[in-house]
Amino acid sequence: MKTITLGQTGIEVTQMCVGTLTLGRLQANVPAEQGAAAIRRAIDLGANFIDTAQAYATYPHVAHAIRGVEKDLVIASKSKATNYEEMEKAIYECRKALRREVVDIFYLHMIADEQDLNSRSWALKCIMDFKEVGAVRAVAASTHTNAGLQAIADCPEIQVIMPCINRKGLGITDGTIDECLQIARVCRERGKSIVAMKPLGGGHLRADAAAAINWVRALPEVDCLAVGMLTPQEAEMNVRIFNDEPVPPDVAAAVSTQPKQLIIYDTCEGCGRCVARCHQHALEQKKGRTPQKPVVDQAKCILCGYCADACPHFSIRII
Repeated sequence: MKTITLGQTGIEVTQMCVGTLTLGRLQANVPAEQGAAAIRRAIDLGANFIDTAQAYATYPHVAHAIRGVEKDLVIASKSKATNYEEMEKAIYECRKALRREVVDIFYLHMIADEQDLNSRSWALKCIMDFKEVGAVRAVAASTHTNAGLQAIADCPEIQVIMPCINRKGLGITDGTIDECLQIARVCRERGKSIVAMKPLGGGHLRADAAAAINWVRALPEVDCLAVGMLTPQEAEMNVRIFNDEPVPPDVAAAVSTQPKQLIIYDTCEGCGRCVARCHQHALEQKKGRTPQKPVVDQAKCILCGYCADACPHFSIRII
């Protein structure tokens, strides 16, 4: 598989990054051993780059998958921590859970805009301090907004950026894909590296996964792509796409029969927090329902799962 060096970090990664959001509590919530099978299949087929996050709760899946792997792996994680102490705990948690002294890349998770980035200045300082002592190799930030991407572009300390990039702009909550790519070009000019997330638009573009992935791969602004995978068959399909190889019919058939949609369980108490969290406006509380369990507009939903993180009763799944 093609490898690249992330900007000025010196970190060499495969062009395909194994995304783990799909495995954790925000989405399918599969057991660690089951999720690890998908990660391990991708590793065995050549991938060396794995993306996780504190919010995903997929550290057990990753830890199980990398156990006994002899080749060098690059692990990236994220935290929504807003201050120094929270971020310090988050980095220690990651290191302990994955049994790694060094976390290769650590992100400020989901920067909304300049104000949000400024409010997390001490969390950023914490990541930089861990980098100074060698416990983190690269400072990073992720975002779902063009305003957040612009703020990160203007922050010299951040070396790696993870924005939403796909051919339909799904997941970008405040603008277009063209606007996103304009800012991404500025980031590259400033020596930053771009790891594109949601190349399949949260699953909405997976009917022609190869075309969607290759559209992003061809962008000069993008270094590599984080692609979520739930099963070993999905892992094999993705690896073959990145290797420009045909996908075997049995693998394609196994993947195509895995439908995904957002489900809100009857344990929902209608608090509305998920509705407020959804930037895609895919959730609506209908008047006259008691409790006012939100209704999902599957056409608008990008299957990001962040609404689930807002639910106090964990009543939301993507399955």
